[in-house]
Amino acid sequence: MITAPLRQPVRVATRWWKRHMRVRTLVLCYHRVTLLNRDPQLLAVSPKNFDEQMQVLRKFAQPISTSAFDDKHNTNQQVMVTFDDGYNDNLTEAKPILERHNIPATVYVASGFVDQSLEFYWDALETLFFDHVKTPIALRLNSNQSPHEWHVDPQLITSPNWSALDDCPQNSPAWVYREWCELLRPWSAAKRNEAITELARQLKCDVPCRSTHRVTTSEQLQMLDNDLIHVGAHTINHVELAAHSSNEQRHQILGCQRDLEQILNRPITAFSYPYGSRSSFNDQTMSITRQSQFKHAMANFPGINESATDRYRVPRMLVRNWDGDTFERHLREWFDA
Repeated sequence: MITAPLRQPVRVATRWWKRHMRVRTLVLCYHRVTLLNRDPQLLAVSPKNFDEQMQVLRKFAQPISTSAFDDKHNTNQQVMVTFDDGYNDNLTEAKPILERHNIPATVYVASGFVDQSLEFYWDALETLFFDHVKTPIALRLNSNQSPHEWHVDPQLITSPNWSALDDCPQNSPAWVYREWCELLRPWSAAKRNEAITELARQLKCDVPCRSTHRVTTSEQLQMLDNDLIHVGAHTINHVELAAHSSNEQRHQILGCQRDLEQILNRPITAFSYPYGSRSSFNDQTMSITRQSQFKHAMANFPGINESATDRYRVPRMLVRNWDGDTFERHLREWFDA
């Protein structure tokens, strides 16, 4: 039993050992580097804050590349920067900042959106609900599920409090948006597209296709992928893999790998699960990624990586739109955990 006077020195020694002796790699998860008028998913980091974060990262830890993460490594307090989805601002906004600070990164791209005039469904829903809903409507979706009805009180169509999306009043725009994102999450790409098209039809507007919310083109992908920034796979259609059959999972994973290899003319060996929660992929998913020449598969639940971490269930820390000081506090907390 450790007596009270010894507890503090033991804690100090434990923190020192964690920081200086164990090989620990922190993987950071980003999505976008840009300024948005609305950001209900809290995916965007402003260019100013991202630049401050990379300054902190360069001083605080050892940034490593995909190849360094995949190989045996023996330095401590390493950090790997990753992006999910493949938005075009990864090239136009994030890449110049990463190059300025000489920080490697990996961008996991949903290949079905490359060269397409498509938005991710959560982006399309945001535009439809907040820019086009002016009167109450009832929406019925023709799907294999039970018909789903949606009613909105026009008096509640106001600017939402994006920071309180989980606590928004029932039938408020933010509540409706959140419910529809959850509804469409496990659906196939075809069913999602049907829902967005039907919603746009009833609202008498076009299906959203904003240049600010597009995924990179093939040409942009070729410009993005270089010695510093590595492109990885993120399925074809950004589906929740665990909600689909093994055959569909294999199609989504291998199809994305094949698409990106054809564009970049090199092997694609890095993968990230869409959504990345523990429930969004399963043992079948991990088996497919292991058999597909991927050297790792990134998840999206918190944790720090050590030598015993499963390389096909890699935890990551989600980064928000923090200034440099706030980002540094989080880094210290994560490494000291």
